[in-house]
Amino acid sequence: MSFLLDVGLPLIAGGGGGWLLVRILGDRLLSHRLSKDLERYKIELTEQTDVLKTRLAIFAHEQNVSLSRVDAQRADAIHTVYGCIQNVIAPLSKIIGGCPIVDGNPERSVNYYRDQAESAHEECGVLTETLTRLAIYFDNDTYKLIGACSMQVMRSNAEFLRDLRRLEAAGTSAIEQLKIVEANRDGLKTVYQESMQPMVSDLTAIFRRLLGIEKG
Repeated sequence: MSFLLDVGLPLIAGGGGGWLLVRILGDRLLSHRLSKDLERYKIELTEQTDVLKTRLAIFAHEQNVSLSRVDAQRADAIHTVYGCIQNVIAPLSKIIGGCPIVDGNPERSVNYYRDQAESAHEECGVLTETLTRLAIYFDNDTYKLIGACSMQVMRSNAEFLRDLRRLEAAGTSAIEQLKIVEANRDGLKTVYQESMQPMVSDLTAIFRRLLGIEKG
């Protein structure tokens, strides 16, 4: 209104200034409309940005939760497989260590070796089944190393156990069985020291890195 009184009326009174007034008013209205539109657009953009930030924050949180869950599952898989490996190695270590029976007779000694070999054989089956079930949590190289270690243990123990079963089925005396078992035990010890033990050590180091206990 102030603009009309101060500028508009004199222009109209001056004659042909009406069109100039219309043009000025039009420019002012257009500018005002644009300002309003820009302000509304800024508000809408701010609202959309806030919504997007919220969605991204939710997505990032879900991703973190998912990754944390996978890390926990991977850690559990490592602990489980490592436990299976130790369950296989424990009876083999007892065989390699020799018969601890003080003043034991040959029959008791042979039975001791057989029990340990049977235990290792059973645990090898558990290890294989567990590794197959949890394979998704291991990279290809680690999986192959675990598989190679498992196969080496199974093969060596199977050969040791096969001779024990064969000798028993043939009715071989306990004294003769023990002689053969002791000879086979030396061979098993060599394989363990030269092949199995290095693979188990490598796997232990890999598992430690995967669990963040040691850095690679």
